[in-house]
Amino acid sequence: MIELQDRAVVLSTRLFSDTDALVTVLTADHGTLAGLVKGGASRKRQADLQPGNFGQIQWRARLEEQLGTLTFEPIYAYANAVLDDRARLTALQAFAALALPSLSEREPVPGLFQALETWLEHLDQDFWPLLYVKLELGLLATLGFSIDLERCALGGDVTQLSHVSPKTGRAVSAALAQPYVDRLLPLPRFLGGVQDLGAGEVAAGLRLTGTLLARHVFAPVNRDLPELRHHLAKLL
Repeated sequence: MIELQDRAVVLSTRLFSDTDALVTVLTADHGTLAGLVKGGASRKRQADLQPGNFGQIQWRARLEEQLGTLTFEPIYAYANAVLDDRARLTALQAFAALALPSLSEREPVPGLFQALETWLEHLDQDFWPLLYVKLELGLLATLGFSIDLERCALGGDVTQLSHVSPKTGRAVSAALAQPYVDRLLPLPRFLGGVQDLGAGEVAAGLRLTGTLLARHVFAPVNRDLPELRHHLAKLL
């Protein structure tokens, strides 16, 4: 018998039978885990198992490759707390829709989990959209595609970075970006260390991460960026 215990965030829940639910979670130390939650189809348990809710899990199976049984004890119901906030609720669902098909099951991603935990803890703050953009950058880095903000790709001033190449993820300074601006993505100021929630900053961040996710994560497997992610960009 294999038994795992961990902290986890719910990514998806779907009915498995009249009484049970199939739930996938992202854990702190064991990556994504899918398991059968007995009684998970009940109204009370479905409320506990909404994407974005945080808790303690126990996963059991006779063999590692089997679908195990999962118990989930909620610690903080982030999804329930933002039911009346369309943008925040959509953000929870959008991240789950991005992560679920992208992450390999049972492959630890502790850095991404920590970024997710940090974002959830600040979901009630006005600057949560900035952290959400950084969370998507963390997902990209976990999947092997990081943007480089440590240098200018053309040798320019690193303190004046203004655009990013969608092909390479390398940044370009404002002075040298102009001849190529139609092929580059604007770099939001807050990613350069300026905490700016000015008009267009969050939109630019979502455009940057959305383009990179679509191009480097979803297009190679002939999939489109999830509709929930498009919806979030419209809301913000």
